[in-house]
Amino acid sequence: MRAAAVTLVAAAGAYAALPWWLPAEALRDYLAGEMSRQMGVPVRIAELSVSWSDGLRLRDLRIDSPEGFGREPLAVVPEVRAEFSPAGLLLRKRLAWMEMDGPQLFARADEAGDLNLQPLQRLKFDVQPERLTIR
Repeated sequence: MRAAAVTLVAAAGAYAALPWWLPAEALRDYLAGEMSRQMGVPVRIAELSVSWSDGLRLRDLRIDSPEGFGREPLAVVPEVRAEFSPAGLLLRKRLAWMEMDGPQLFARADEAGDLNLQPLQRLKFDVQPERLTIR
């Protein structure tokens, strides 16, 4: 019984300390890599931070345009914030909220009249926010 209580307290402590020991750079690289893999264009996230009070925060998300559309990005989002609830995320595959500040989409057509927006159509999310706010 005592071992179970110690294990439970240790697990609760590890969960509570998750924002401090979570490898934020590895998570940032994973998210950017997964988005890049799905869309077929480079994706960069300058910074990722996690806290219980502010949630998950991505700064300077940049999605490159596909080849043939110049060097300008397809999309730039200065900041994305989302609920940080690992248990809820794993159990429900839902986020209570997500906020995007100042997203910019740069739609361009090539000489054939094709748009550079195709990468966005390939992006699939396993997790959906219950509330999405765009400012």
